[in-house]
Amino acid sequence: MGKIITDGGADVGGIFGTCSNCTATNCENYGEIILDGKDNSKTANVGGILGNWGSAINCRNYGNITIDSVGSPTVGGIAGLGTVQGCVNKGAITVNTRSTSKVGGIGGQTSAYYSLNEGRVVVNLAGIGEECYAAGITATISSTTRLGGNINKGTIIVNGGNGDAHVYPLHGVSADGKSTRAKAVAGSISLSDSIVNNGRLTAGSTLKNNKDTVAQCAFFDKDIYRVDDDSLGFGISTAEMETIEFAYRLNTCNGLVKNSGYWSQHGDNYPVMSDQDNHAIYKVIFKDSSRVINIKTYKIGESLTNYEGVIIDMPEAPDPSDADEDLKFGYWAYENQVIDENTIINGDYTVYATYVPKNSVVETLAFKTETGDVFAKYVISDKMVEITLPNAPSKNGYEFLGWYNGNQFVGAAGAKIVPNGLSVLNAKYETILYKISFISRTDTLQTGSFAYGDMPEYKGEKPTCAELGYEFDGWMPIVAAVSADKSYYARCSKNGAGISSSSSEQPSSSSEIASNSSSSLGDETSSSSTIASSSSEAESSSSAKSESSSSSKVNSSSSKGTDIAWNTVQPMFNLAVNGMTLTLSNTQGGVVRIFDALGHMVAAKSIASATTSITLQTPGNYIVRVNGASRSVILK
Repeated sequence: MGKIITDGGADVGGIFGTCSNCTATNCENYGEIILDGKDNSKTANVGGILGNWGSAINCRNYGNITIDSVGSPTVGGIAGLGTVQGCVNKGAITVNTRSTSKVGGIGGQTSAYYSLNEGRVVVNLAGIGEECYAAGITATISSTTRLGGNINKGTIIVNGGNGDAHVYPLHGVSADGKSTRAKAVAGSISLSDSIVNNGRLTAGSTLKNNKDTVAQCAFFDKDIYRVDDDSLGFGISTAEMETIEFAYRLNTCNGLVKNSGYWSQHGDNYPVMSDQDNHAIYKVIFKDSSRVINIKTYKIGESLTNYEGVIIDMPEAPDPSDADEDLKFGYWAYENQVIDENTIINGDYTVYATYVPKNSVVETLAFKTETGDVFAKYVISDKMVEITLPNAPSKNGYEFLGWYNGNQFVGAAGAKIVPNGLSVLNAKYETILYKISFISRTDTLQTGSFAYGDMPEYKGEKPTCAELGYEFDGWMPIVAAVSADKSYYARCSKNGAGISSSSSEQPSSSSEIASNSSSSLGDETSSSSTIASSSSEAESSSSAKSESSSSSKVNSSSSKGTDIAWNTVQPMFNLAVNGMTLTLSNTQGGVVRIFDALGHMVAAKSIASATTSITLQTPGNYIVRVNGASRSVILK
């Protein structure tokens, strides 16, 4: 397993140490991060993906983080400082310190959206009087913090200190302990059964007022987390949580913010993050219309939508005959769209009853899916007036091509058209084919194109392992149904005993973009997790965009991948070895990358001076590669 080990204050991340203007997308870190500080005055910003600043989107951290005696650490399972969206932390975090600490399952001090923490957070305080902030999502917040749609399932424990640690199921407060104007874009929930401050279960001490929407919509299940004191009112019963009404409360922060569409709910289950299969929960208000009949507008009823996106309870149509006997109810209208029991609702709507003459016919333009279901229906009051074509429902593994009249293309979503007699338009989609590769060391053994949901299968010869006594024992990550471009790497273990799952994580998008980011680890970077433990899912378009002239040669059979293809160009750089330290000169810039005997990248570093040094931690055989030239070296 790759490790990052450093001995003091630093910006340390499993993918980026510091990254002020970059984004880590679809990355995974399996490597352990260890900071063993000898100087308690130094500070550290540490994250499983990002250390200091930058953004992480759709990333996963599986590596444990351990910090010992570092001054004022700011630590997160994903990011110490920065912005996090759609990420998951499964790594445990342990911090032993005498200084002020900020430790969160997702971030130390971050904005966080749509993220999940399942990792255990433990803070052991050796000093007296130092501040400690610990939380399931982010430990501290500021006026610029934005939070919402997060779930914490991890245990949070603080031991020692003066007993006044700030410990929260979800989000903390500002570092001075006061409420802030931090904004919530949606509610968040904690399903943890243990939030412990020096042996005492706690519901946190967030200041709850109308200026702090973060505090207004953070909830925990009080039936599984039986805290004695819930005076702040964050606790919600399991039965109440497992309702559509609660999902709507989360989406609007109890009515304090505009519906974000973050949450859905289906059956007797907790709310889930909305996606293509689970539509967000919205509210539709039905009103009569004084624009048609001369009476006061009034509310007829309201209904929430369900996970399918349709209205649960349609009200009875009002009868306008008392006001005008020549009118009848025509339809419920939202702008120029007809709203009925089949309409997919995409926001909180107020719809109005619209009346028409009894002998009239309402002309509409229906938008249908490939299965024939009516997705939307527009009223056409004038056939020669332009309308804007709507978006079609998204489908996993398909790209929406546009709206068609039979086989004739009419327009894409957002295009303006003149209906001119059209009554039905049909959505058409095209299957997306994803590239799946099976790789052993530097060789691509098999590449194919698969549709979403297909199960790829390797049909070639059994991969061989380079080192004596090692045998092929499977693919990493585990082969799964297709959902994106992905590469699977042959895993070798000694006599079939199995090795670290992270060893098979080959260079992906992070191996290219990391060469352009700075890191405070310097020569102490010796981890495959720093560069090579990002997800192979990131190898699609992001890797192609991040390649530079100094990147490793891309296999010609791959249009988007980052498969390393070592060559036999005569070395054009000088290499000196001193113990476990490699010193390179005459490199002419670029990036140095180091691979172990199994072909796994273990370190990489930008070359910014005449000489460059990298210190490794483990003896063995290595290949040093710079700008297309390679040299072998043995460290003892």
